[in-house]
Amino acid sequence: MSRFLVLLGATLLLWQALRSVVQQIGGEQNRVGPDPRAPEDRPREVTGKLVRCVRCGVHLPQERAILDGGQAYCGESCRAKAPATTAD
Repeated sequence: MSRFLVLLGATLLLWQALRSVVQQIGGEQNRVGPDPRAPEDRPREVTGKLVRCVRCGVHLPQERAILDGGQAYCGESCRAKAPATTAD
């Protein structure tokens, strides 16, 4: 019985030590904050006026919008799917 208790105690100590090492290694990967290795993933700062796509409703900077007949579209696909407007 005493061998079993010694073996159980040694197993628990080993398990705790391994768990501590794994947490220390994994802790560096789970840091909160910006990742300096991926600057392209950070949101870009938007300057200028935002416009809304008349078809899907997404907001985008005016300089990136496709303007057609006084209407703003987010891309060619929305402009192509939009109903044709008639000129008066």
